[in-house]
Amino acid sequence: MRTIAVIDDHALVRSGLTRLVEAQGDWSVVHCGDSLEPLLTGAVQADVCLLDLHLNGVDIEPTQITQVVQRGSRVLVVSALESPQLARDVVAAGVDGIVAKSDSDTALIEALNQIRDGQMVISSLLAATILAEHSAKPNLTGREVDVLELYAAGLTIGAVARKLSISEHTVKYYLREIRRKFSANGLRSTTQLDLARSADEVGLIEW
Repeated sequence: MRTIAVIDDHALVRSGLTRLVEAQGDWSVVHCGDSLEPLLTGAVQADVCLLDLHLNGVDIEPTQITQVVQRGSRVLVVSALESPQLARDVVAAGVDGIVAKSDSDTALIEALNQIRDGQMVISSLLAATILAEHSAKPNLTGREVDVLELYAAGLTIGAVARKLSISEHTVKYYLREIRRKFSANGLRSTTQLDLARSADEVGLIEW
């Protein structure tokens, strides 16, 4: 069973999220609180941290998210998140997903399951906010470009792996990093087609 920490400064939100995720049967909430400190110090360890970015009147620093990720937790932001720059900053800091507080219960559970499977999730309700400013060309490694070119051309993950003589797990890792960099630069990256269009838009690939 996967474990979750719920960090929000509203008790009703914490209890609601706890009931929702534990009702699924394969998630267990091991901590609820209004501070990220227990995860920063290692006093609490969880597979996933559900995190509001505004706690007790103060915004979470992106560096704190990086610290939580480095301690082994995946981070799913559950927030109103009205600032495009803050959205890109937390994506760059290592969050695995962002869900709007106005999203449905189903959307949250789907996001958790996608994160569990190693995917990155950006709520469609927040996409416009994240993409609100000018898109910039992300800085990809040579191998990330190799993976992107093949995947954007329509190849499956398995086909990309065979073409590059690497494992499917490695391809998924590269795609995860590519999506993180795209999102941090205001580029759509949710689907295979999104990646292809965004890569073409900023000149990363040529058809």
